[in-house]
Parts: sequence; C-alpha cells; structure tokens
Amino acid sequence: QGLCRGLQRDRASARMAGVKGEPPPALMCPLTMNLMRDPVKDANGHTFERSAIYRVLLIQPGICPLTYRPYLKGNARLTPNCAVRSMLDAFNKAAEERLDPKRRGGCGGRAQRQKQGSRDRGKGRCSEAEARRRKTQSANGQETECRRMAEPSIQDPRREVDVAQLERDEDLRGLVRALEDTSMEGCSAEAAGALRNLIVANGANKAAVVLEGALPRLVKLLSDGSDEGRAKAAYALWNLACGNTAIKASVVEAGAIPRLVELLYGGSDEGRVNAAGVLSNLAMGNSLAADANRAAIAQAGANPVLVDLLSDGSDDVRAGAAGALKNLAAGEDTIKADIARAGAIPRLVELMRDGSEKGKAKAAGALRNLTCGHAANKAAMVAAGAIPWLVKLLSSGSREGRANAERALENCGSGAPQFRTFP
Repeated sequence: QGLCRGLQRDRASARMAGVKGEPPPALMCPLTMNLMRDPVKDANGHTFERSAIYRVLLIQPGICPLTYRPYLKGNARLTPNCAVRSMLDAFNKAAEERLDPKRRGGCGGRAQRQKQGSRDRGKGRCSEAEARRRKTQSANGQETECRRMAEPSIQDPRREVDVAQLERDEDLRGLVRALEDTSMEGCSAEAAGALRNLIVANGANKAAVVLEGALPRLVKLLSDGSDEGRAKAAYALWNLACGNTAIKASVVEAGAIPRLVELLYGGSDEGRVNAAGVLSNLAMGNSLAADANRAAIAQAGANPVLVDLLSDGSDDVRAGAAGALKNLAAGEDTIKADIARAGAIPRLVELMRDGSEKGKAKAAGALRNLTCGHAANKAAMVAAGAIPWLVKLLSSGSREGRANAERALENCGSGAPQFRTFP
C-alpha cells in the first residue's frame, strides 16, 4: 500500500509538472538531459533513455556512465523502469491537455466549454461576409487563437523526444526477434540483412544490436539457417566485429569461430566470402586478444580450408581467403608454419599471377606476413617463383598491392631501390 501511495504521489507530481510545462528532473535522462521516452534502469538503479545508454555502453562496455565503476560481472542488466514510464505518461497527458484545452477532461474542462458556448450564443451567428473575411485572414497567415493553442509551442518538452530514434529502437527489437522466426521461409535471412544495413548506416547502432541480444542469434543462424540466412548472418557479424575489440570478444565467446569454419567448408560463395571476412577481422591487430583469436581460428581447422579456397573458389572467394590468411600469418611462427605446410605459398603465387586486382594485393600481403622473420617460408616463396610476380605488382598493382609486394621483396632481401615505384 505504501508503494502504491508513493507511485500515486509521483504520478500526481508529474501531472502537475505537465500542467506547468516543466519536466521534473526524475524524467530527464542524465546522459542527454532530455525528456525520456523509453526509460530503462541499470544494475545500480540509475535510469537512462534506452538509446542513450546503449550508445555509451558501446564505447565503455560494462562501465556505469555515472559512477565510472564496473558493473557487477560487467553486466548492466538493463530493465524497463515501469515507475518512471508511468510518471512520463502522466506528464505527457497533462502537457497535451495544457496545449489543447479541447482534450482536457473534468469539471474545469466542462466549465470552460459552457462558458465558451454562452459567449458564442451572446455573439450570435456571424454574417456570411464576416465568415469570408475570417477565412481570408487565416489564409494570409493570421491564425485564430484556437489553432495557436492546438499547435505545440516552442517550450513544449515533447519536442525534445527523438520519436524517429524510438521507432528505430522498436524496429530493431522486431528484427532481433525475427532472427529466430521459422514460421516464414526467408524471414530470418531478411532480418539478418536488415541488421547489417542498420550497422552500416550508423556505427552507433552496433551497441543497440548487441545489447538487444542479436549476437548469439546471428551465431546460431550461421549453422541453423538456409544458405542465404547463413551468408547474411556472417555479413552482419563481419560488420559488427569491424574495429570493435569488445564485440570481437563477444563474437568469439558466442562460439562463432567453429561455425564460420563450417561455413567455409559448405556454404555458398557469398557465405564463404563473408565467413572469411569475419575471420579476417577477428585475426586483425597486434594485441593479445588478436593473438588468442588467431590461435583459436587455427585450432578450429580454418587454415587448410582457407588455403584450399585460394584455388577452388571464385575471384571474390579467393581474395577473401587470401585476406584472412594475411591476418592469420601476422601472428606467431607456429601459425605461419602451419599455413605454409597446408600448401599456401605456391597457391598465393598462382593467385598473384591470375587473380583479380584485389586477390593479387591480398596474396602479396599474405606472402609479406608469412616471410616476415621466417627463413623457411622465405626460401619456399623464392622457390615457388614469387619474385617476378611481386616485381610486376610493384609497377602494375593497386596501392595496397604495391605496398605489400615491396615489403615481401624486402623480407627476402630483394627490395632493391629500383623496384620502388610509389611514394
């Protein structure tokens, strides 16, 4: 009973604030200082606008933005704040009534309508000429008092609510739920594709996608979906993992690596390209986390599969496989040796000879990393006839291809100044 009385007092207070047009601090998001529309409460009891806390947790995952201390077990445990939502409803209703008296209920509203009716009867029906004059004035921009009161004023606090953002949040929840929808063929694939488009359109959407629980559903779709669904799930994960260490760690923890290797084995060409892209992103960098990812990818058996795709796939598949091997070869010597034992070096030379421009650049990058500090791989590259093709790439390749070719030649002691043909 005490709790109910407290909620009633809070609603009454919010309603009075709405009548005055001054939102109370309890309804303002501490991050944006705007009126909340979708309030959520974190593990510490703080209330935020859902979209605002999502964006903050993307930058500082697991850290409370008000106390700057880690949440317990790094989990913010965001839940809807029903009490604040109830206060917001009361405030918004009162604000609407203040702006439009016609919507106001109760005795006060009836008294005002009766008073207005008496005034109209006292005036009588206006003449036809007077009606035309008023219509002309309205057309010229001289609005009546009724129209002015019906329109939101500049001070209306509802103007601070990003309605479009709230609609996008609701759409996002629907897309995440649709990832597991098996009632209609192609539904989960379309949802995965739409999520990928949201991420590409705005990088800030990454946090919302992850916090809404999309990541484990996408990982599951890698093996449980149709060929189209698996490919689009990999594409969404590829964009999610790009440039974000925390999300990369979450992708690995969700068990994505073995499923991505399975997709390399038996997926469509699109699925293989996207799977190679995710593995390439996970293996990128010089951090301890990147080293651990490279080891996990090698342990899952990805290296020989990627080497086979260097010659057995389409141009895009071959380029994607070479790009993944390039980042994998940036790790420890044991991984470099494993890739070489799988027969990568002669196939990379073949790709430099007859592949696409992108494939040639990625192949040169893979050879560059394979031969960095590894004498056996240097000898194998020379024996495979790579030097003439690297030299040719210096003058006719893309900027990435020329840079990779020069470094690969330098690794073998063949980077003479006359080969340097770009700044």
